[in-house]
Amino acid sequence: CPSRAPALGRRVYRTQGISVEATTGDANTIGRNLPPANRIGLLVRGIVPARATVFTLSAGILVWEIAGRFLHYSFLPPFSNVVFMAAQLIASGQILGYLAASLVALFKGYALAVVCGVVLGVLMGRYRRVEYALDLYINAMLATPKIALVPVLFAIFGVSRSVQVAVVFLSSFFIIVV
Repeated sequence: CPSRAPALGRRVYRTQGISVEATTGDANTIGRNLPPANRIGLLVRGIVPARATVFTLSAGILVWEIAGRFLHYSFLPPFSNVVFMAAQLIASGQILGYLAASLVALFKGYALAVVCGVVLGVLMGRYRRVEYALDLYINAMLATPKIALVPVLFAIFGVSRSVQVAVVFLSSFFIIVV
């Protein structure tokens, strides 16, 4: 029996008193059978959420700017100052060193988590006794918010890049094991 393309069906959709006939079963025809007015409606429905997002972000930036100007908190500078200083750091090249150090810590933590997580995950999948012994602890640590462990990590490692590596490791290790 020769293979045939999937059967296409016709469907009638009724919304707000408008009846639209569409072909079902073919992803390439979505929206093609709609009258021009309804195709524009599909586009407008995509634009409205984008406008809402832009409006919300703009309102948040405006509130941030006003709060920074009038409250005078040292930890809340105005948005315009943040943008200006970020541009200065980028132009001077100073931020590249900090970015590189953070990316190295990210890479070290994630690489360590992948190696350890895959090995432990394979062992847990292969041997029931290993799974029974460790499953409770793995699931408990998976459910633990990793930010709650940061003070403990500072106590263990002190103030160093090792804390960043440990946070990345803990954030990814348990997910990889599971």
